[in-house]
Amino acid sequence: MKSLPDFKHGDTFTLACTYKLDGAPASLIGRTLASQIRTVAGELVAGLTVTQGNQITSPGSFTLTAAAGTTTWPIAGLRCDIQITEGATIISSDTFLVPVVQDITQ
Repeated sequence: MKSLPDFKHGDTFTLACTYKLDGAPASLIGRTLASQIRTVAGELVAGLTVTQGNQITSPGSFTLTAAAGTTTWPIAGLRCDIQITEGATIISSDTFLVPVVQDITQ
């Protein structure tokens, strides 16, 4: 399982991403994306907001954001994936780890 760099508890969570097919950026036009962060036990921590970038100038670009903030997130290794829906087809990305660590400056 791939892992993001350590994420500090309480910081703003924003992750810039690119959807790729066969290694090349692919347009998200006609596709719907959804993403959640969960504990290892499967408890929902946050539903992430998915914002697509300009698919003409930056095909495949999108951003994941935790709109409600992260102050309630547990200090733990959390799990996340991205679900892409196109018509009746649903495909999920590989699961990746979001390691949430204690913030020192509060």
